[in-house]
Amino acid sequence: MKVVEVLHMNGGNGDISYANNSLVQRKVILMTTPIMEQAISDLCCSLFPETLYVADLGCSSGANTFLVVSEFVKIVEKERKKHNLQSPEFHFNFNDLPGNDFNTIFQSLGKFQQDLRKQIGEGFGSCYFSGVAAEVKYIVEKEGSFTINQLETTRVHWNNASNYHENNINGGYNVSKCMRAVAEPLLLSQFDPKFMDLVFQKYEEIISDCMAKEKTEFINVTVSLTKKK
Repeated sequence: MKVVEVLHMNGGNGDISYANNSLVQRKVILMTTPIMEQAISDLCCSLFPETLYVADLGCSSGANTFLVVSEFVKIVEKERKKHNLQSPEFHFNFNDLPGNDFNTIFQSLGKFQQDLRKQIGEGFGSCYFSGVAAEVKYIVEKEGSFTINQLETTRVHWNNASNYHENNINGGYNVSKCMRAVAEPLLLSQFDPKFMDLVFQKYEEIISDCMAKEKTEFINVTVSLTKKK
């Protein structure tokens, strides 16, 4: 058995999960806070970017994952207020081995963001999160049938799926239609067809509200492969 297949923490939130048995790691993370604070302070003195990308290499799962994020945001907000600057946009990439419990991370994300806004207020920039297990290159090479020519990630605005991507007019409607074309057959296999209009009307309202408040994008991974002879 490959080490990469077994080298990960216990997932979930049970008694033997990493999430509930990582107080020592939490203490170590807090001990590194002054180093992170100094690094961010130095950055703000010389350059304060509009967008900050942060990679947590070996994020595992549980509260410690979000501890790193919250400490980072708090320090940046402290520095930007000191220098009277606008809050940047935050992009956090959670990276770990493919067997890591990314589900637990993202199931807890909503509550974490609510708690963070209560602590800091509504003034800080938008936060975007992605789980990068994303070892796409490794998996393809391990399978052995293909050679990777190119691997890129691109960002596409939600409304670009429509003919009205020059602005956000009817954005929620357009995205709702796009998703309905994909998801409705699956929903119809489980639910009464008479609910479909109501479901996607509600979805349109949610999407429209989201698009009005923040920058909404799809993250797309493009891989160019050549089959080996």
